[in-house]
Amino acid sequence: MSLINAIIEIQNLYRAPNNPAKTEAETIEIWEHAHKNFYNALEDENDPKVIESCTFSDPNWELSVEAREALVRKGKKLGLSSQAFLLDYYGFLCAHLDPCEERTHAKQWIDEYLAKQV
Repeated sequence: MSLINAIIEIQNLYRAPNNPAKTEAETIEIWEHAHKNFYNALEDENDPKVIESCTFSDPNWELSVEAREALVRKGKKLGLSSQAFLLDYYGFLCAHLDPCEERTHAKQWIDEYLAKQV
């Protein structure tokens, strides 16, 4: 499964008006399968353009915090450096990391970026 299809699968689960599962155990199994597909596809994907496109295909952050973190960290590791990607990356770190040096650096980057926009 491609990475974008794995993301769409998760987004569709969030957006589904009716849970297709009949039991809680089936619901858990469906979600675990979707996340397994995502992580396998993410591991196999090494094209930075695809990672960036997938990051922007989830503007409402419907992926779990852990999945989105893995996605943006892989993009950063692959060298993505567009302003839009970095804004998303550092914004995500600011929003979701516990206080630490990495979060401080992310906040500093966001503050500097915003100061340039004025």
